[in-house]
Amino acid sequence: MRMTGYLSIVEEDGQDMIQCRCGYSICGAEQNFKEHVLLIESPLAKVGPLSDVSRNGSSFVFREFCCPECATLLTTEVAMRDEPVLHDIQLQTPKS
Repeated sequence: MRMTGYLSIVEEDGQDMIQCRCGYSICGAEQNFKEHVLLIESPLAKVGPLSDVSRNGSSFVFREFCCPECATLLTTEVAMRDEPVLHDIQLQTPKS
């Protein structure tokens, strides 16, 4: 089952896993994959000069999440510097 253009859910040894298109198994399907990949955190100004709201006292950052095997950019997010990684894709397994 495809989650995004780069991520799929595959069955591996009887367990549902999130897998990158390169074939690297990132984590279990019930987990937040962003906590198991490479994280690059930059000032929000990286997105563009007009997006730098930090000068107004805010502390936003731009986060890039990449596959640890092939370095494909999987997703991005904008968040407060001290906030935990967002869990924006949460799968629910069907009840038997």
